[in-house]
Amino acid sequence: MSTLVCPKCKYQTEQNEAFCCKCGTKMIPAQEKIFCRSCGAEMKQAADFCSQCGAKQRTKKKTKEIGWSGLIIICVLVGTAIYQAKHEKKPEPIGINRFTETSPIEQRIQTTREAADRGDANAQFELGRMYENGFWGERGTGKFGVITNRNEAIRWYQKAAEQGHEEAKKALKRLGQ
Repeated sequence: MSTLVCPKCKYQTEQNEAFCCKCGTKMIPAQEKIFCRSCGAEMKQAADFCSQCGAKQRTKKKTKEIGWSGLIIICVLVGTAIYQAKHEKKPEPIGINRFTETSPIEQRIQTTREAADRGDANAQFELGRMYENGFWGERGTGKFGVITNRNEAIRWYQKAAEQGHEEAKKALKRLGQ
């Protein structure tokens, strides 16, 4: 077991005490006597300057040095991260070539609209549902789709209900028509 000493009041103990029981200062391991490099006078352990001549003392601080190899590794890692961030390719939405193809959502809206215009009761009901709830998708930076529109929803539900579509009739009741 090593000896601990209080740097303030010089109390010494061989017990494992973290703080001095007399003054409350944190205990440090007792070391050999320290002498001033300039005048040779004995110095206190925690002193930064000699009490006799006032010379600044070189204290050994426990620091970790990364060295040149560590610095090179850090530079390479940071450079790689910056390069990847600048040159990262944004993934294209699946199944969409933004110049020629339409998305599955756009296709669904378009085919549903065409079928509803031809008089298909299921398509009319589906289009009414799209207008009631909204149906959105994203393409590039802009949005497309059907905006929520209660009046259009009622109009398409009525067309489907006129052809005997039961769910369209329930939807009309739910909407108060």
